Amino acid sequence: MKKILLFLVIAAGSIGLSAQVAGDLDVTFGKEGIAMFDGHQAGSALGQVIELLPDGSILAGGTTEGQLSTGVAITRFLPDGRVDDAWAEEGKLIFLDPAGFRDMTVLNDGRILVIGLEDIAIHRFLPDGTPDYSFGTGGKMEIWDERLYNISPMHIEVLADGKMLIGGEQSTQGSNLMFLQLMPDGALDTSFGNKGLVMIDLAYYDDISTFLVQPDGKIVAAGGGGNSTAYDLWLLRLLPDGTRDSTFGIAGCAIYSFDQNDIEYITALALQPDGKLVAGGITGYHPLLTRFEPDGLLDSTFGVNGLSQILAQFPDDYLQALALRPDGRIVVLSHYDQAGEGWAVAQALPDGTLDTTFANGGYLFTFSFADNVYPVDIALTESGDILALVDLEFINWNTYESKVTYLLEKYKATGVVDNTFESPGIDYQLTFDISDELFDKFVVQPDGKIIGKRYGGVGEQLVRILPDGALDPSFGEGGWLSLYFSGLQDIRYTALALQPGGKIIVAGYGTDNSSGDYRLLVARLLPNGQPDVSFNWDGFYIGGAENEIGLTAIVQPDGNILVGGYVYGGWTGTSQMLLLRLKSNGTLDLSFGNNGKVFLMINSRRPYPYDIDLMPDGRIVLAGHITNSEYKNIPFIARFQPNGAPDNTFGDMGGSLLTTFEGSVEATALDLVIRPDGAILIAGNADGYVETDSSFLWFDGFFMAQYDVNGKPDTAFGRQGVMLQSKETGEMIVSGITLQPDGKIIAAGTVSPYVVGATEKWTLWRFMPDGEPDASWGDAGELSMEIGDWHSAATGVFWLPEGKILAGGFASNGRDLDLTFARYFPGKVVISTVDLTGQAPALRVQSPVTGRAYVWYTLKAPSTIRLHLLDAQGKVIFSMADDELQAPGEYQQEIPLSGLPAGWYGVVLETRLGNASQVLIKP
Repeated sequence: MKKILLFLVIAAGSIGLSAQVAGDLDVTFGKEGIAMFDGHQAGSALGQVIELLPDGSILAGGTTEGQLSTGVAITRFLPDGRVDDAWAEEGKLIFLDPAGFRDMTVLNDGRILVIGLEDIAIHRFLPDGTPDYSFGTGGKMEIWDERLYNISPMHIEVLADGKMLIGGEQSTQGSNLMFLQLMPDGALDTSFGNKGLVMIDLAYYDDISTFLVQPDGKIVAAGGGGNSTAYDLWLLRLLPDGTRDSTFGIAGCAIYSFDQNDIEYITALALQPDGKLVAGGITGYHPLLTRFEPDGLLDSTFGVNGLSQILAQFPDDYLQALALRPDGRIVVLSHYDQAGEGWAVAQALPDGTLDTTFANGGYLFTFSFADNVYPVDIALTESGDILALVDLEFINWNTYESKVTYLLEKYKATGVVDNTFESPGIDYQLTFDISDELFDKFVVQPDGKIIGKRYGGVGEQLVRILPDGALDPSFGEGGWLSLYFSGLQDIRYTALALQPGGKIIVAGYGTDNSSGDYRLLVARLLPNGQPDVSFNWDGFYIGGAENEIGLTAIVQPDGNILVGGYVYGGWTGTSQMLLLRLKSNGTLDLSFGNNGKVFLMINSRRPYPYDIDLMPDGRIVLAGHITNSEYKNIPFIARFQPNGAPDNTFGDMGGSLLTTFEGSVEATALDLVIRPDGAILIAGNADGYVETDSSFLWFDGFFMAQYDVNGKPDTAFGRQGVMLQSKETGEMIVSGITLQPDGKIIAAGTVSPYVVGATEKWTLWRFMPDGEPDASWGDAGELSMEIGDWHSAATGVFWLPEGKILAGGFASNGRDLDLTFARYFPGKVVISTVDLTGQAPALRVQSPVTGRAYVWYTLKAPSTIRLHLLDAQGKVIFSMADDELQAPGEYQQEIPLSGLPAGWYGVVLETRLGNASQVLIKP
C-alpha cells in the first residue's frame, strides 16, 4: 500500500485525521472545545431612536450596558414586529463603545450611520448590518481636531449633498453648543463655520436636544439653557455656512419662558411645509406643545396664545417626542403618571386643539408593570400607523439592582393598538447580550455537570452546564438561577461546594437591609437548584454577628461545612480572620473552636483567606494574604486541628507561615492544593522589583510555593521552595491550579501583552512536579489562545475523572464578557506516518496519553473506510471499522486501549481517496 503523509492528505482536502495532542481542545465539548454563555438576563438595554426603512422594516437603536461593558445595540424588526433574524446577528447589531449610543440615521442607499455619546466617532454599516469597511478604519471614522475636547454629540443629519452635520455640546465650565460639518469622506468641511466647526454660547448651560435641516439648507436647533435661577427653552437658526440667521429671533436665537420660575426645555422639533416649527418638551414640570412662526416668533393662532392645552391636565409629566401627519395633525408621545405610571399617545388638530376622533377622545393611555417608565421616540409609517418606543426600568428590591429594557408598540392610525404587531408588545422585554459574565467560581459534579457562579448586570447567579458544554435545562430557569434571601441585599457568592447526594453549598455574604452590616451567608440547594428547606429550617444560614464575610468554603467527608473569611471591624473595630463550621443540617457546630468559630491574627494583622482544603487526616488548611505595616501583601498558610485549634506543629508561627520573596515583590495566594504526601502547594499573583546582580527588574507575573507536611519549604521545588514566573512582553495572571495524577501542575489564567490594544489571552501553564515548566505542553509549558476579540481569562481549572482538563472563566464576544469553558486533553500524541506493509516507524514521544483516547476524521466525499488499531509491529489488533460505507461528514471514534499493555500503537484510516495515520502511546 502507498505511504501517505497526514498533512498531505489534509492539504488535498480529502481526509482529515487527528488524535489527541497535549493541550488540544476537546472538540466534543461545546463548540470545538469552548462553551460561552450569555446570562439568562442581560444588562440594561435603552432604546433611544427608531428609524423606518422603505420596506416597512424598523430599526431601534440605543445603549446597552453590562457590569463592565457599554455598547451600542441596534435591532431590526420586520413590519409585523418580529425580530428580523436574517439581519446582522439574529436581528441584533451590537458592538462595544465606551460612551454608548446617541443617534443614528439611514442613508438613501440603506447604509446606517451611528454616533456615540462622547467624542466624535462615526460608525457606518451596510444595509445587512455588517461593517462598511470602505468607511474609515473597519467601518469606524474618528474625527480628530485639537478643538474637539469635552465633546458630546447629540444628533446627526446627512445633507442632500452627502455631507454630515453633527450637533451637540462642549462642556467646559458650563456648556456650549457645537456644530460640526464633515465632507462625505469624513474630512472637515472648511466652508462651514470656522474650518468645519461652529461653537455658540447662549447661556451658562446650553443643552441641545435635537436639530433639523430645512429644505433651504438652514439649520434649526432646539433645547434649553440658563443658570441656577432661570432655565428657558430656545431655538437657534443657522445659515447653511454655519453663521447665525439674523432673520430668525434676535441674532438667530429665540428664547422663551412660559413659566418664569421653573425649568423649560424643548425635546422634540418638527418642520411644517409652511415653514412653521412645532416643538414639544416640558414647562414647569408639565408637558409642552407649542408652535413658532418661520421667523421664530410664537404662533398665537396655535392652541391658546401659542400653547396647546391637550396635555395640560398631566401634572409632573413631560412630552418626549412628536410626529407630523401630512394633513398637519400632530401625534405626541408623553409620560403619564396619574392612576399608574405609563405613557400617553395623543393627537392634536393643526390648530393645537385635541383631535377627539383619535383613540378614546383624543388619548390612548398605556400603563406598565415596570417600576419606572421612560417614553423615548415616535414614528409614523407610510400608512399612518404609529410606532412608540418606550424604556422600562425594573428594580429588584431585594438587591436594589435595576435593569432597563425597551418595548416597541404599534398603534393603528385611529389610535387602536395593532394586535397584529407581534413583537415585542407590552409584555415583551427585549434584552441584549451585553451583560458581563464575570466568572470566578465553579465546581464539577460527579456526573460531569459543571456548576458556576457569575456576576453580571443582574447581580449574582448560578449556572449549570451539561458535560457536553450545553446549559442544563433542569437547573433553575433554563440553566440559570438567581437566589434571594430575606433581609439581605447586595449578595455575593464567594464559594461553591458539593455535599454527598448532589446537594449544592453556596457561601458568601450580603448586606443587612436594616443595619447595613455585612452578614455571612451559607445556603444549600437541591440538585435541581431549589432551596433545601431542611437546611437550617429555611434553606440558608445567616450569621448573627456583625460584619462577618465568607470568602471560601469546603464540605468535610461527614457533610459538615467549613467556611473561611474575616470579620470587618472598620476603622475602629477589631478585624481578624474567621473560620466557622456548620453541621450538615446547617446549624452552627458549637463543638468547633469557640462555640463554632475560630479567629486568627498573624503578626497582629488580619489574614484574608481565599482558599481552604483538608489534609487526609482532617486537619484544615487555609491560604491567602496579610497586609503588613508597609501595605504590602504577603501570602500566608494556616493549619488547624479538626476541632479548630491551631496546629502548632505546622510552620514557624504557631500554626501558620508567611511566604516572602527577594527584592520588593508582594503577592497574594489565591489557590492551594494538598499533594497525597501532605505537601502544600499555593499559587497566586505577584509583582514588584526583583534584585539582580546589577539592577532591579520589574516583575509582573505569578508565583507558586511548596511546603512539606510540617510547613518547611520544599527545597526540591523551584528555588528553595518558591517559583516565580514572568515574561518581559506582558503581564501574567494566575487564578487557579490543579494537579494531574502524575503530579504535574496545571495553572490557569491570562497573559496580557504590554501593547496597547493587544488581545489578552486565555492561558494554561503546565509544570513538572518540581516546578519546572513542562516543555511538552504548548510553547515551553505555556498554552495560550485568543477567545473572542478583546479579553479572556481562565479563572479556575479542574482535573476531570476521565483524564481531561476543564478550565472555566470568561471571554469577550466583541461586546461583553461571557461565561466560558474549555476542555483539553492532557497527553501528547505525535503525528507521523505508518508504513502499511508492516514496518513501524521509530518515534520519540515526549509524554503519554492518559485516560480515554479518541480519533477524529473528516470525509469530504462518500467512501468505504477501514479504521484499524495496530501494535508496535504493525499488526492489526482491532478494527473499529472494516469496509464500512460512510457519508461525507465529521466522525469521532473512541480508541479501545483498555486491557492493552503499555507501549505505542498506530491508528490507520484507509479510504478510496487515500490513507492517513497517527501514532499514540499508552503509559
